[in-house]
Amino acid sequence: MLDITTDAAGRFADVARSMAERGHDPAKVAHFLIQSLFYMFAEDIGLLPKRLFERVITKRQGDPAKLAVSMAEMFQAMRTGGDFLLEDIAYFNGGLFEHVEVVELIPGEIDTLLAASRMDWSAIEPSILGTLFEPGLDPKVRAPLGANYTDPGTIMKLVRPVVVEPLERKWETAKARIAPLVEKYHAGGKGSQKAGQEAQALFLGYLERLKNFRVLDPACGSGNFLYLSRRALKDLEHRANPEAEALGLHRQLTIETSPYNLRGIEINAYAAEFARVTVWIGEIQWMLKHGYDCRRNPILARLDHIENWDALLNEDGSEAEWPAVDAIVGNPPFHSSATSACAANSAPRQLRGSAPATTAGCLGAQTSCCTGSRRPGRRSRPSAARQSASSRRTRSAVEQTGRCWTALSRAPGSSGRGAMSRG
Repeated sequence: MLDITTDAAGRFADVARSMAERGHDPAKVAHFLIQSLFYMFAEDIGLLPKRLFERVITKRQGDPAKLAVSMAEMFQAMRTGGDFLLEDIAYFNGGLFEHVEVVELIPGEIDTLLAASRMDWSAIEPSILGTLFEPGLDPKVRAPLGANYTDPGTIMKLVRPVVVEPLERKWETAKARIAPLVEKYHAGGKGSQKAGQEAQALFLGYLERLKNFRVLDPACGSGNFLYLSRRALKDLEHRANPEAEALGLHRQLTIETSPYNLRGIEINAYAAEFARVTVWIGEIQWMLKHGYDCRRNPILARLDHIENWDALLNEDGSEAEWPAVDAIVGNPPFHSSATSACAANSAPRQLRGSAPATTAGCLGAQTSCCTGSRRPGRRSRPSAARQSASSRRTRSAVEQTGRCWTALSRAPGSSGRGAMSRG
């Protein structure tokens, strides 16, 4: 899977580089190529007519202007669903196809994109997608994506103790209570029906906990930590169902964990969009792999909770408010002079009135205070009572993640700059 993605990355990087050299706006190039990438993926997993992208390019490759018009019509059909070249196009949108502005291609770029369309994108590895266009992008656009691929195993060194293990312990505790209740139910007699109901309620309560579990990456880049956190939650739910059935309970027919479990903050608009695409592709792949249909009408749920703003400061200089979550994932701080100064400057701050300021500064350093940027727009503050409850919940998540970062940085073989490069 990684080899497929690496090959694809090279092809898209070539197109991005060529367009950048021709003077096209990097954000416009990135948006167009993200749409093209997602179209190829959706086509190869059967959500769009087979080889339609390739057919369009082949038919119009001698006339770049007409090709741009045809591609725009194709993407626009995905916005609401409809017909394109006598083919039925499903309703996708989710925000990805809200704005369509195709970059006109030159012959060499057309050939490269045509070759990419002939690849099998169904097994693309979402966690490396952030490197696809990096070589051809402006440094300001490229920086949030990171220079290095962080493999899933490394990312899971943080996701597992912060997200997976606490929930696994909850399920083990629930199962220990369920077993005698099911035994009492099968024995019959007084109280047996109530015991059966209590057993089923414990199982459903665990599933509800998974459904409502919230994970935040406050500097999410292209979304690798969010993608793997969502996958971990779905794996937990998927495992719990047959285990509950083996205990004698009724398994659930649907999977309730979803991209809505995730919260992301990213100051770079392009990276935030790429994070959404990473999560969308990972979600669809997981559902189809495990025998579930993906959502429909629209296929892509809006991921407005992966947001584009400064995780540290509001534009008026006040402290930004993070959403209430159960776990915080992401990269540990990088030990450079810039980030060290940034963390030092942030030291007096208190995030949500509770989280240690140095932790907050390090979490956001890569995408906000070290760049001197400010998020667009303004966010309203919650009520005092809600802020207090959110503070306790978020502080617990920050402290848990901080302990994991410390353990990873002290592990044998650690470089001292944290166990993970930017995801």
